[in-house]
Amino acid sequence: MSTTLGRSSASRHEHSDLDRKEEKLAMGARSIVVPPGQGPVSPGRSFSLKLRGGETGGSIMMFEETIPAGTKSTFHLHHDSDEVAYVLSGEVTFKIGDEVTVGSPGTCAFMPR
Repeated sequence: MSTTLGRSSASRHEHSDLDRKEEKLAMGARSIVVPPGQGPVSPGRSFSLKLRGGETGGSIMMFEETIPAGTKSTFHLHHDSDEVAYVLSGEVTFKIGDEVTVGSPGTCAFMPR
């Protein structure tokens, strides 16, 4: 499986009204544990949100996702939180800024806002 995920400092990521509302209501980081297969699911998408910026005091966003080989992500930037990706299986090509890195299982990538 080969997948490309990217982030460009020049592009924008659109957030839903729900995301914006939750972030405005956030008073700071709190402890959160999300079991496998649990967490809000976005209709029509193959991922489950684990942590949102509004739930972590604006510090980080994390989700669980299974993606088919050849899937490409649009280049985007999160202004409300940093993002971390961890590769469980397959291969993912990360483009963070101008740097391109190929990640195999066990690779962890940090993408600052």
